[in-house]
Amino acid sequence: MAGNQPLGSYIRDRLFSEKAEKRRKIKKPKPDIVMLAMVLRELGQSRLTSNINQFAKAANMGTLDITLEIEQEIEQACLEI
Repeated sequence: MAGNQPLGSYIRDRLFSEKAEKRRKIKKPKPDIVMLAMVLRELGQSRLTSNINQFAKAANMGTLDITLEIEQEIEQACLEI
């Protein structure tokens, strides 16, 4: 059943009824969404995420030597993102 009517009746109503709803147009994604998708695609194809994961792993293990200069550069990079 489709709602409160049998499926066959529902299909006939949808196909042949004068009051049937018109099909909606497919909305195109907004340019911002398209650009975001492109950026995420490029990020996924790069090795950047893998490299960041390796930094995080080394930091968690305590084997990552970071000078004050490198720490400041990382903080600046985070701010720019």
